[in-house]
Amino acid sequence: MSTSSYGVLGGAFFLMFGANEMPGFLGSTKTKTVHHLANMKKHCNVNEIHIHEKKYFEPDTLDQAVSEGYAPCDLCNKGGK
Repeated sequence: MSTSSYGVLGGAFFLMFGANEMPGFLGSTKTKTVHHLANMKKHCNVNEIHIHEKKYFEPDTLDQAVSEGYAPCDLCNKGGK
């Protein structure tokens, strides 16, 4: 069983797993789009997703996000998972 904790620091929203791992995928509940954070592009506008519109996935996979009804961002999700 994984333990996760959420915190807010300086306006940024962090999801912290056991060993300070960063999340791989971030969804916008407003647009129902999921972004691959390691492949973010300037035009993804991830920084414009408000705290209350951010959605992280467990497990942290593109397949999980899609199964929850999120569409992959065309810019940062090219080339797979």
